[in-house]
Amino acid sequence: EAAIYSLFFTLIEKNRLADCKKLVVAFRHVLSPVRPLVYQLIGEAFLKENMLLDAAWSLMSLSKKYFSGSVHIVSTLVVKLCREGFYEDGKRITAEYYKYGIPSRSMLHALLRSVPSKSDNPIGIYDSMIAKGVVANEASIGLLIESLLRCNRMKDAIKVWENFRKCEGMGRIPPKSLECLFDA
Repeated sequence: EAAIYSLFFTLIEKNRLADCKKLVVAFRHVLSPVRPLVYQLIGEAFLKENMLLDAAWSLMSLSKKYFSGSVHIVSTLVVKLCREGFYEDGKRITAEYYKYGIPSRSMLHALLRSVPSKSDNPIGIYDSMIAKGVVANEASIGLLIESLLRCNRMKDAIKVWENFRKCEGMGRIPPKSLECLFDA
């Protein structure tokens, strides 16, 4: 195990990620004891190199135990995927993560920032993440309002704003979000 792990670590250090991925695929049955560590290391290396779809492959190959423990890596991947225009991939990985762990607020924010108009329901995304344990904040509400406006759902955006105003203990919605609402 140590020799196999060392080989993968060396390949990753030398930035030979394609070779590393080929070896993992070729020897995945032999690697079962060290596979989670290898997949996590490769996933992190792919993320650093901005090879997002390869990072997704690596993380999605983890067992549920290790996948659920990789919230930081998964969050970073979802944020980068959404930022680069791979919203559907970010949503798919987030949905898979729902099965095993509690998603992060950064995952919620990334999805709300990049939800395409007329393809998804921003309120559904928001509600499902809150139901899974994500703690929303003022920025979350602001991004929800902005995504609703992008989806031409003015009435829903106004309802969210009105309901938010009634909540005690919350701070201010970010000015950019309010400007978007009032401009609309």
